[in-house]
Amino acid sequence: MAPLPLDLPCPPQLPFAASLFHGQIQILQVQAVLGTGLSRTLIVGMADAAAREAPERLAAAFRSHGLPWHRGKILLNLVPASLPKGGLPLDLASAVAILLAQRRIPPLPGRWLFLGEVTLDGNLVPPARGTLAAAIAARTELEAIVTPPEAAAEAALVPGILVYAVQDLSELLALLRNPTEGRPAPPPPAPQPSPP
Repeated sequence: MAPLPLDLPCPPQLPFAASLFHGQIQILQVQAVLGTGLSRTLIVGMADAAAREAPERLAAAFRSHGLPWHRGKILLNLVPASLPKGGLPLDLASAVAILLAQRRIPPLPGRWLFLGEVTLDGNLVPPARGTLAAAIAARTELEAIVTPPEAAAEAALVPGILVYAVQDLSELLALLRNPTEGRPAPPPPAPQPSPP
């Protein structure tokens, strides 16, 4: 399953996410802009139903971890806008985009992929499928993957990209505020040969 070419106009410090399009992994970026007016969150860029529901989950998750949710308009832009998004959760990348827009975390240290769903209490749920394919697609263009521990072992099978495991929004904040102190997930041990 060959990845689609990565040619995105957004600056590299924005969070990356992954999606499935016609059976291929598509790497995308999530951009957040905060505005005034009625409190609502809009997602543009051909998101699927699961992605459009993410703001409701994120608002509850932020509050459960003591993070204020923006009172006003939040616009989430999925780049590139021309391809449908679906198949993999965009919650974690959306959360990072909002935290960046709120200036609650420093600029990302590089081109990082965020892969996971966020529950109402701020815990992270691994993707139901596609983790390994996303890691393979990301390794030539991106530097690291942040995902729940259950998916980190699978992503770490792919050489050439760092994998960080985080269990909830608090661990995510700790990693992004001090990325040099993060410990990449080790690759799984090589299988032992069967005894003769």
